[in-house]
Amino acid sequence: MKKTKLIALLLVLALCLGLAACGGSGDTNTGDTGNTPNPGGDTGNTPSTGNTPSTGDTPSTGDTGDTPEVDPNAFEQTWPDGQVITWLVLDQGASAEYSRYDNLKAIQMIEDKFHVDIQFEKIITKQNNKENYLLRLTEDPLPDVIGYNNEENYNGGIVGLYNDGLIIELNDMIEKMPNLQKIFEEYPNVAKDMSNNDGKYYYFQRINAFAQESDYWPSTNTGLIICQHWLDAVNMDVPTNMEEWYQVLKAFKEQDPNGNGEFDEIPFHTAGSGIMLFEAAYGFLSGKFINPETGKVDYGERTQQYKAYLEEMHKWYEEGLLYNDLAAGSSAAEEFLSADQVGAWKGLANANGKGWVTTLHESNPDYAVTPCPWPATTDGHVYSERGVSSKQRGTVVISTDAAKDQAKMDAITAIINYMYSEEGSLLLTWGEEGVSFVTNPDGTHSLTEEGAAQVEIPSGEKPQMYKLYGNVSGYLPSFGNWDVDMATRDDWYNESSKLWADADFSLTYPGAIALTAEQTAELAKWTGNNTELDQYIADMKVKFITGEEPLSNFDTYVANLERLGIQNIVDIWQAAYDAYMAK
Repeated sequence: MKKTKLIALLLVLALCLGLAACGGSGDTNTGDTGNTPNPGGDTGNTPSTGNTPSTGDTPSTGDTGDTPEVDPNAFEQTWPDGQVITWLVLDQGASAEYSRYDNLKAIQMIEDKFHVDIQFEKIITKQNNKENYLLRLTEDPLPDVIGYNNEENYNGGIVGLYNDGLIIELNDMIEKMPNLQKIFEEYPNVAKDMSNNDGKYYYFQRINAFAQESDYWPSTNTGLIICQHWLDAVNMDVPTNMEEWYQVLKAFKEQDPNGNGEFDEIPFHTAGSGIMLFEAAYGFLSGKFINPETGKVDYGERTQQYKAYLEEMHKWYEEGLLYNDLAAGSSAAEEFLSADQVGAWKGLANANGKGWVTTLHESNPDYAVTPCPWPATTDGHVYSERGVSSKQRGTVVISTDAAKDQAKMDAITAIINYMYSEEGSLLLTWGEEGVSFVTNPDGTHSLTEEGAAQVEIPSGEKPQMYKLYGNVSGYLPSFGNWDVDMATRDDWYNESSKLWADADFSLTYPGAIALTAEQTAELAKWTGNNTELDQYIADMKVKFITGEEPLSNFDTYVANLERLGIQNIVDIWQAAYDAYMAK
């Protein structure tokens, strides 16, 4: 960490901030001394002494009547030069010798700007990540900042972390973050989604406000894809509803579209639970969803919509239109795809899906893959089966150990406030203007040749240079700039995302809803991984589709779901949904 002598600069900065807060009257600033609550709530007895970042909220009272513009990134350094901040992240591309996090250009620039030393702790193993994460949380001291998939990896999620005394409430910190406050003011949906029903905040994240159509594109990367050269061979168009899908798949089965003289075609491969992508055409989703017929929370696998879906999937299975292994994983389709034996499947418009399409084109330059719109319902409505959520998998929480040191908390507050600024968010996503990206006349951004160039790093990866700034995960807060994801992908993937995002997402239960501790405990009695209910639903789905269990027994199946507590589960999620909607 560089050590810079900043005594004179800090004196000038402190004077300027004091004048701005006091309207240049010459009085000393008393608004921030002794009245700021302790963010951690652990020390409680040490009053603040002007050590919080300037919020710029105090109006000028000077004689000129003008309100000077205050830099929302301004801060008063109350921490020593080289203040250490430990930051836990998941970096599965790392090794014991090298992690990209240790060399992020944006972090180095932030360290210089705020005179801190951010030390990343990395969980690097590709197996047992959850176990290693939970083990780290039992050790003292805790990391100051925990950037991880906290909700899914900790029992009880983020609220569980708080209730167990591992992290702090963030409301006091946010009061000192003008950049994040501005985002909340301009996008109330973001504030609603990031807060609990009682108005408490527990995490930061990379924010997508979903304020315009293009915001949905980078978050919509799964959908149905089909072989265009097979469609050409059978002289048919891309299917848009379930009847058209049936006719197309039937033609694939009967007309030898791969032209090898053998009837070896698999019309639709079920890899990765691909047949679930047809659920929305019946107006439901698996698990909890918002039933459009009632506007209430329901459980997809107990509905009449689900029965109608099963009837169609059973017909497809009986006629050989589906790959016969309904539980096939994604890799199970690769050998068939490379042999041009699959007509349609679940596609991914991201790095995971790109491998398949690239391989197909390399083996056969004429291989053409086309994204399909979500199949419409019988009344022509187009729902998306793949929901989007403003709550990201990667969240950032602040530990109770960090909160014991007020100076450290001031530094963390100033840094995260900066990360949410326009300048900081650009730095963490696109990188450095004029180096890795440029701003276009219309306000959009484009990578420079240098920013787009691949760079080989010691881990063996070859990321584009702009990713060496900060865009490696969701474990660094920022706002917007999701267009960087679209700007760095091939046109095919972008067009696929745009098509799949052109749908109604209202079936999806809002991902930002967090259960209370009591609701979480109650829900655990009825559902979870590998419970009797989950296993019964999974087993019966396969049996209904294959015909091992006749659909005439569907009512008996639903009665068994009720016996296993399905209504109790729905009631819990309904109560949480009602509280969320009332915010």
